[in-house]
Amino acid sequence: MEAIFSCTLPFFAIFAWVFQREKARVINGFLFNFLLEFSDFTYSITFLLLAILLFLV
Repeated sequence: MEAIFSCTLPFFAIFAWVFQREKARVINGFLFNFLLEFSDFTYSITFLLLAILLFLV
């Protein structure tokens, strides 16, 4: 068990270092993409509701 842990520890260290370095870019990119997708989603739902209302009227 300790051998497995000592073998995987460098990978975790590299992963943590890259994550700390790229964290801001990753989080900002994710939030930006999410907001873009969410705004497209809300626009499409709004247009769909408007089309349904116009169709009913």
